[in-house]
Amino acid sequence: MSKIFNRKYLLAFGARGGDLTSVSELRVKFRIEKTNQKSANSAKVEVYNLSEKSRNALQQEDVILKLEAGYENALQGCFIGDVVKVEHRRQGADRVTIIDCGDSQKALNEATISKSYAKGTPIKNVVSDIIGTFKNTSFSQTLDTVISPLSQLTSGGSFEGASDNVLTELLSSYGLNFSIQDNEVLVDGNPLLTDTDIKLVSAGTSLIQSPSKTDTGIAFQMLLDGKIRPLSVIQIQSNIVTGLYKATKVIHEGDNFDNPWFTNVEAEPL
Repeated sequence: MSKIFNRKYLLAFGARGGDLTSVSELRVKFRIEKTNQKSANSAKVEVYNLSEKSRNALQQEDVILKLEAGYENALQGCFIGDVVKVEHRRQGADRVTIIDCGDSQKALNEATISKSYAKGTPIKNVVSDIIGTFKNTSFSQTLDTVISPLSQLTSGGSFEGASDNVLTELLSSYGLNFSIQDNEVLVDGNPLLTDTDIKLVSAGTSLIQSPSKTDTGIAFQMLLDGKIRPLSVIQIQSNIVTGLYKATKVIHEGDNFDNPWFTNVEAEPL
């Protein structure tokens, strides 16, 4: 079996902060599942016939993995996360390395907060402090776009506990939630303000199957596109559905030697 023309990827892994091992020519299979919920996004990556040196790189402490995939001269970031489990299996003449990952899994598992605030403290300050406890993540969102600058604590008090639970409870009071996408913390608010890159998806661009209706919106399959992630704003144009939608669940699935090279999306109308 040989590689399918024009499919490209770049897989990199190694100890956080150190030099990463890169792979781009071997057979690779992957399934990446992302949602707009606080639980860590997941990825399962299978690599065929890694060298012993590369296999050893996966056995270090605090290993991260990055995957870019797409087509010739058009690689896009599909996943960044922590390696949580590695297995090596024989499959005929091949040695297959199976890598399970979680997006900021370590940060979500370990982050805690214990801090007191005075009455009148802006809610966005508390949210920012909690987000700051998630190590090795980034946060660039302007909170004023999703939380009113006038929102304040009505009484003084302490916020203590696992950061993901504390943040979830606080945001739920404002009808919001958060997720981590490729190590970036995002508060789910107005997607037109937090994600201004509106992606056109149509039969003439990347749509493979016409969207089907779901209980909350639509579901559709498109050519692999790592830029699509939960909270992405998508302009759908099809014979059945037309309009703006916000992605709530995204699955990237690929095999550079076989059929899958798709992105499956569930989205809700805006």
